[in-house]
Amino acid sequence: MTRTKNVARDRYTVFWNRAMQYDESLKGAFENGAYDAAVSHAVHCAISAIDAVSVLRIGKRSSAQNHNEIAILLKETKTHDESEKGKIIESLSRLIEMKAIAEYEDKPMSKSDAEKAMNQCRKVFAFAEEEIDRKG
Repeated sequence: MTRTKNVARDRYTVFWNRAMQYDESLKGAFENGAYDAAVSHAVHCAISAIDAVSVLRIGKRSSAQNHNEIAILLKETKTHDESEKGKIIESLSRLIEMKAIAEYEDKPMSKSDAEKAMNQCRKVFAFAEEEIDRKG
């Protein structure tokens, strides 16, 4: 069981707006060749997007220090597209692996790394957007 924090379900918009902000800053960082930042923003965009979904659906978000626990919470969250969750969890895991390198190690991220992060983020973001659009 993951550590969670209860959040009023109507507050999902805070996390969704945050995801959209990270998405915009991700694009700018990539265009400016700031690939470390682009990877970091991709990770945080995906995390915020999944926080929005879990808050909307079950009124909880992960409060764990380990970002991998967000995947556990997503598994517990009933979504409109249950068949896609496995792929989304895989994308989240790949992004979180990249986060450690981009933010804490002495290896700079390449354009290719940033493109991979953006592709994984797009999958998560699109899934979350569909869930937000179908909030009813």
